[in-house]
Order: sequence, then C-alpha cells, then structure tokens
Amino acid sequence: MARVLIAEARFYAHLNDMLLDGARKAIEAAGHEHETLTVPGALELPGAIAMAAEGGDFDAYVALGVVIPRGAGAAVGAGAVWVTQAPPQDCGTAATRGRWQPQAGGGG
Repeated sequence: MARVLIAEARFYAHLNDMLLDGARKAIEAAGHEHETLTVPGALELPGAIAMAAEGGDFDAYVALGVVIPRGAGAAVGAGAVWVTQAPPQDCGTAATRGRWQPQAGGGG
C-alpha cells in the first residue's frame, strides 16, 4: 500500500472539488492511503510538493489545479499530475501504469 499526498490548489474551488473527488476515489479504489494538502493557487503546487518530498513520508504525489487564463477565447486548463519517488507497481489507474519516468531534478 502506498501513501499518496494530494496537493490541491483552491483558487477555483468549485472546479477543483471535482478533480479532488476523482483523485481520492482512484487512489482509494487502488487500495492506497492519501492525505490532502491545500495551497491557495496552482503556482504554489511545485513548492508544496518539493517541501513535502523532503520529509520522505509519501510514496507518490498528485498535484491538482485549474488555470484559467484571462482574455477572450482563452482555453481552460485543468489537470492532475502524478509524481512518484519509485516506479508504481500497483499505484494509480490503468492510464498511469507503465508510464512512469524518472523526474528531472532528482525526483526519481
């Protein structure tokens, strides 16, 4: 069983609630534990995960955030990123299995 940290940006809370609900359900369905860390916006996600990774308490990290650029016709960006310290043997969903790559900057 893996311990997963979900870092979520709450700037667009109503949209992020849907991302968070899906992430929690996927992690629980795979039989893993999770904790949630909340940050104000998407720009704080990398720093929050980097600080959490220094503690070594988690096996994987999920970053959830929504970015909506200002301006006419701007596209909406919402997404999740799964970062692991080691290849996930049985972590994540079918979409993430087999796609693990060492992360730049020593994350793998």
